[in-house]
Amino acid sequence: MFEQTVKPLTFNSCILSHFVNFLGPYLIELSTITSFDSDSIHIDINSTYESFLDKLLRGMILSNYMESDQHTDEQIKKFYLMKNIAVVGMSKNPEKAAHYVPKYLSENGFNIVPVNPTTTEILGTKCYSTLLDIPIKIDIVDVFRPSDQVKPVIEEAIKIKPKVIWLQEGIHNPEAESLAQNVGIEVVFNRCMLAEHQRLF
Repeated sequence: MFEQTVKPLTFNSCILSHFVNFLGPYLIELSTITSFDSDSIHIDINSTYESFLDKLLRGMILSNYMESDQHTDEQIKKFYLMKNIAVVGMSKNPEKAAHYVPKYLSENGFNIVPVNPTTTEILGTKCYSTLLDIPIKIDIVDVFRPSDQVKPVIEEAIKIKPKVIWLQEGIHNPEAESLAQNVGIEVVFNRCMLAEHQRLF
């Protein structure tokens, strides 16, 4: 019989809400909560899921301690008046943010254009290999790529002249962002388009 071991983990309330939102339905299977109060939660993680949870929590911690852009709520609201959004790195996997975030935006009136060279269609919409292949004018380029892979995406995005480049939560590359800002493109970083829409509307 396979015997699971546990690894203790404690983290503070700054990422508690994110952890519960993402994993609340699965906590019974994944782990055992051994203590909980207003400031922290202590969890014993089943070893089967240890590497998965470590990776997830590293991402959550990174996004919480990473700075965000300085746009005001009113400025962010104005960005949502734009409707044509190209999503770089959009995924066919419904469990990934790169799928359910643009799906949410599509369901809320935005025209989503998937950009992913590994497939031809996502959510019933034609998928393009590059931003340069898109035949319509794009207002916002929404990016789901790691921070260290953002520069070539921004360089390509500059060529189609969107009004906004939006780097999702946990994504920030100052050098790449400055390229867009220097040609008058607004750059949002370390923000989720779904979360900000729900927060502001």
